[in-house]
Amino acid sequence: MDPDTREVVSSIELSSGWELRLPLRWTAILRSQLPAETSLAVTTGVWSGADAAKALLVGADVAMMTSAVLKHGPEHFCTVERDLVRWLDDNEYISVAEVRGSVSYGATDDPSAFERANYLRTLHSWTAPHRLTPRSPSGD
Repeated sequence: MDPDTREVVSSIELSSGWELRLPLRWTAILRSQLPAETSLAVTTGVWSGADAAKALLVGADVAMMTSAVLKHGPEHFCTVERDLVRWLDDNEYISVAEVRGSVSYGATDDPSAFERANYLRTLHSWTAPHRLTPRSPSGD
């Protein structure tokens, strides 16, 4: 939408991997709050088999990855499936059902990891990489 012309403007902006955090958090919280037969989808930031595994762990039934497929083509489904199957094997899971929701809010020993307090602790513990360290005005 262009606010000046009040016209609908068509454009596509692909999601990025960094956008995955919020959908994972809310899926993890909602999984244990909703009836078991409720399907949940993680819909933003899924680009890899590892991302799909994260979506399953927090309780998603599906991981939607339109941006990744638009960028890499339909063959990317095979790459993601291969990586997800490898992850399942490496972690000794028998089925996707065994993984689904195993790290959701209701299943974890530390549900505060999904709450705002943990977000604030994370922000306070962050340190800038060396290259981002502020310099004095003189350039020293």
